[in-house]
Amino acid sequence: MNNVTVQGDNHGVINTGDISGHLSIINNHNQELALALHQLGQAIVDSHELDRVQKQDAIDLLNEVTHDVSKPTAQRRSRVSMKAIGTALGQALSHAANLAKLWSVIEPHIHNSGVSG
Repeated sequence: MNNVTVQGDNHGVINTGDISGHLSIINNHNQELALALHQLGQAIVDSHELDRVQKQDAIDLLNEVTHDVSKPTAQRRSRVSMKAIGTALGQALSHAANLAKLWSVIEPHIHNSGVSG
């Protein structure tokens, strides 16, 4: 998932950054979280409630989350920084009830799910 072409009312390309690479690392340590984050990313791209700009903003924030969670705990951002990113992602997803619900289930697991080491 690096670039996804959006068809229909929302023409354009959503750049998903390095989410796939991050998810591979997360999957080695927490398969459930990696799957949930992947599903959220796909749901964002597939959303009919978000326009292209909102999708890109949400994907950019999700990229930040997956990047941080893929790092060893000692190299991760501060809890306050991740809380700010998580809050921004929650706000971006609030325009689509199904996405906000997915995020509300995942978010509590983010801070405690870093890569050991």
